[in-house]
Amino acid sequence: ATNAMMHAGLWFDQYAWQVQGAYAAVFLITLLMSVIGGRVIPMFTANGTGTSRVSAWPWLERAALGCSWLIAAMFLFSLDRVVSGAVLALLFAFACVFHTIRWLRWRPWITWRVPLVWSLHGAYAFIPIGLGLLAIYYAQSASLLATHIQLAKSTALHALTVGAMGSLILAMMARISLGHSGRPLKSKPVMSVAFLLIVLAALARVVGIVVMPEATFSWLLVAALGWMLSYGCFVGVYQNILRSPRADGRPG
Repeated sequence: ATNAMMHAGLWFDQYAWQVQGAYAAVFLITLLMSVIGGRVIPMFTANGTGTSRVSAWPWLERAALGCSWLIAAMFLFSLDRVVSGAVLALLFAFACVFHTIRWLRWRPWITWRVPLVWSLHGAYAFIPIGLGLLAIYYAQSASLLATHIQLAKSTALHALTVGAMGSLILAMMARISLGHSGRPLKSKPVMSVAFLLIVLAALARVVGIVVMPEATFSWLLVAALGWMLSYGCFVGVYQNILRSPRADGRPG
């Protein structure tokens, strides 16, 4: 539906439709990452670190995912156009707080020795970061917050796209490709570099541009280079794995 919205906007020369479709897609995918992340990250953390799995707090799950559902629905049905910036700022702020608490309960600090796990935590961290930046953006647009730096909406969104999506896709591919090909869940050292490079790309695209907007083009180049190198590392390490039969002899 969101993809169709973007194509319709292009066909009928309605740029606003294209933007609305893109934003709605970002928040729908962010919702998907939140749901799946909540299912697999605590499990992978327990398995990877040999610790007990953290039990979910039902009220926190409902609050965090409820805010994410509400945000996705509002942008999918263009309700953000009729809701005040103050309300949107409050909604994104609550979502940021709930997702931050959720992430901290998963104990990211115990995973630093396990790249296949800390990469997942690092990726998920960009969800509350992006939500928090969007809260600041709407607070500024509603004149509720005055800062020396005017935050662009696209900058906040890139915390969710380059940061959360780009990092989580890479981290999940790296882990699942091993497990589903019958190989030990142990990454090569170069993949730690790849995980750090995609985080660097996100920080350059978001933090770099906010702090030094006059060097925007340079930051974009850094972000693009970090992205290409990180996924290039994945291709280099995993292309043989993905072209070969399972290591354990099972079908697949």
